[in-house]
Amino acid sequence: MASAALALGGLTALLAACGGGSADAPSSLFDGLGPGNPSSCPRSQLDDIWFDRRLGCLAAGQRFIQGTAVGGDRADRAYIFGQEVLDTQFVNVLGANMRRYFKYTLCVRAAPANLSPTTLASDLGAALGLNTLSTGRTFYPAGVAGSTFAYGGLVDDNTVATPCDPARHAVIVDYASTRIHSVNPAALSRVQTIDR
Repeated sequence: MASAALALGGLTALLAACGGGSADAPSSLFDGLGPGNPSSCPRSQLDDIWFDRRLGCLAAGQRFIQGTAVGGDRADRAYIFGQEVLDTQFVNVLGANMRRYFKYTLCVRAAPANLSPTTLASDLGAALGLNTLSTGRTFYPAGVAGSTFAYGGLVDDNTVATPCDPARHAVIVDYASTRIHSVNPAALSRVQTIDR
């Protein structure tokens, strides 16, 4: 939680500089589908690779969910994702087999029970410009060769049914529209961040 709180101070400046992309942004699945574009993600220093530093490039209305689920009870669900970052020598910057976990920071409204969290992890990477799903290219800071999100990995429940709340969940996605409903960097102060 301490690292999320420290990052919060720097996010205010980042949000002003990382708006909704530009007209000359690369063609992508997001073009014409609302604000937000991964090309606007901050990447001036290595720490800009982390999820909590890239919230400024997400926007309400931005397409997020790329795939669909078929069936299962619908409920608001929050997920744990762990981010791994590799330097240009393909060495994990946190240490071997380590990830930075963001506990329940992403919540999906009316998510079907069989919605694949692994697919959501890929969607999160695409929205943040960390994989090629959305644009055909990635947007890394210098010194980073790769970054991925993985679902779960902590001893706590990796998915919890809970009302999506902008005060507790930094990113809320609406499953029905496939788009981001809200982005609230202030919620990071309530998000537990764990390197493990």
